[in-house]
Amino acid sequence: MKLRLMLLATLIGGSVWAAPTKATADRQNLARIDVLPAEGTVQLVEKAKDVSWEQPRWFAQGRGGVLQFAAAPESREGSCKLKAEAEGMLKIWLLGPDVRGEDGKKQKYYVEFAELNINGKPLLTEPVKVWHDAPKIFSLPVKAGEELEITAKYKTVPGGDR
Repeated sequence: MKLRLMLLATLIGGSVWAAPTKATADRQNLARIDVLPAEGTVQLVEKAKDVSWEQPRWFAQGRGGVLQFAAAPESREGSCKLKAEAEGMLKIWLLGPDVRGEDGKKQKYYVEFAELNINGKPLLTEPVKVWHDAPKIFSLPVKAGEELEITAKYKTVPGGDR
């Protein structure tokens, strides 16, 4: 089945979820940041080795990006640098991993973000607890060609299906 999905995605120019680096291979222990510009695309400039980046076709036809950071019960830090293609608003979602049970039902795996900084400017005034279907959402203006250095502190937290 997985092979058929990958082949179909290749034929139609789509994307399927690709496993992150070995350090982030445990899907239940991921902190996720999704980004979507109102205009154009956003591109990855650089990232730490324990961060995966993809621009899946299902997310605004590949205009947006999905960052997945290896998380644990102990606080961790992750960073990356993105570049906005066009001027406009950039939407940022903080969320937990998309984990589903054998029945296909989404499971709650909570992540707490203690800090989120864009170019050194803090966006959080206090820690936030999120899961995939209950994200914290921000919007901020960006200029064409602007580089955005994202740094975050996060950890997995008990509760839900964890």
